[in-house]
Amino acid sequence: MLSGVLVVGCSHTTVAEPLDLSRVGEPFGPLAHVQLGMTLEEVRRAAPDLVTRKDRPEELERWTDAGIFGVAFSHGRAASLLIMPKPQTLRALHAAWGAGIQTGEQRIHYFDAKRTMRVLLADEMSLEFLPLVPFASMIGTDPHSFHGVALLGRKLDDALADFTAHATGLERVSAGGVAGLELISPTEWTESRSALVLQTDDQRIIRGWQWLARFDDTPEAKAAIVQQLDHVFGPPVTPATSAGDRVVRVYGTKPQVIVELGDSTSITVR
Repeated sequence: MLSGVLVVGCSHTTVAEPLDLSRVGEPFGPLAHVQLGMTLEEVRRAAPDLVTRKDRPEELERWTDAGIFGVAFSHGRAASLLIMPKPQTLRALHAAWGAGIQTGEQRIHYFDAKRTMRVLLADEMSLEFLPLVPFASMIGTDPHSFHGVALLGRKLDDALADFTAHATGLERVSAGGVAGLELISPTEWTESRSALVLQTDDQRIIRGWQWLARFDDTPEAKAAIVQQLDHVFGPPVTPATSAGDRVVRVYGTKPQVIVELGDSTSITVR
């Protein structure tokens, strides 16, 4: 993944062409024609001035007097774009894109016009472009599945293969009795990356799953999340309870869906 540390790669800086910032939430400069999901060769054709990072061959970058521009790949496709803008670029961006959506201290989000990307401006230092998956699509309509992939009652390796084969922006990080996946794609209500944990039995059959995500701390996000959960799973089987700063909602019995809503939210199915 692009770590946000793009200061040890190519050391030469080129003069930037005039930036077109007229499209809110879309890549600009050397990345103007790059799309998430492109293969390495497609990115090279779309942005021929990008070069391979010596320390990270899975990433491309270009330094200009407008900032540092980079592309990171997952499973052979562009999974995230990163821009570290110079101060003058940042001022122009604020003027062109407006205030954005404040979701935390020094965290501003933007969306492209088609809402296929979510862009995070963090600490006034870096812009990260990630593929957006609507919350409704991520949750789906059946707790046996997640992100469109059948899980409960299925062999672990088959489910992992479906994630890596059909969903750009998923990283398998471990496997065994418990498997973990890092989901690069945010939803319209979650911040950048999240985690999916799969619990298995001795036969490596998935018996439960848990999604761990950091949700936007806004009233609109919280209301939309609860509304979607109630729509999919029906009314909670028990009254919502509070645990510290978290609200716990329990849906269904077979399987049971436990949702803990807070700054860091989890959805557990078992």
